[in-house]
Amino acid sequence: MLTEKDKAYIAEFHKVQKERNEKYMVYVKTVTPMAIGFLGIMLSLADTEKMSCMKHLFYSITITATSLGILASLITSFGEILSLTNLRNNIRDKALKLKGGIDNGNLVESDIKWFEIFHYIWVFSFVCALVSATLYSWF
Repeated sequence: MLTEKDKAYIAEFHKVQKERNEKYMVYVKTVTPMAIGFLGIMLSLADTEKMSCMKHLFYSITITATSLGILASLITSFGEILSLTNLRNNIRDKALKLKGGIDNGNLVESDIKWFEIFHYIWVFSFVCALVSATLYSWF
């Protein structure tokens, strides 16, 4: 049986988790359009025919890393949706068990770990793109 203190901790956990998820998605929704704009500017303003070999290399790395970062951010966003869908299903199943008097435990938190890999790919790609864009501007 859960005490009032346990219920307060569970409620606080869910409150903090919800706030974290909201702020994370705002972060993703802010960075992704900026990256798309950056990619558009890089593609439209570059004169690839007059580039040196090194400059072309860093330009290519910048474009590739930015594109990979955009793709990873989209997959990360979709992973959040899948995570919330799984959590909703777990809560529904738990509520059905509680209604039947079968179970009195805590709610299980569902989380999809594979989208976290894409989060790291996303961050790594954008860091590589920024470093490469800096090197591109030097040559």
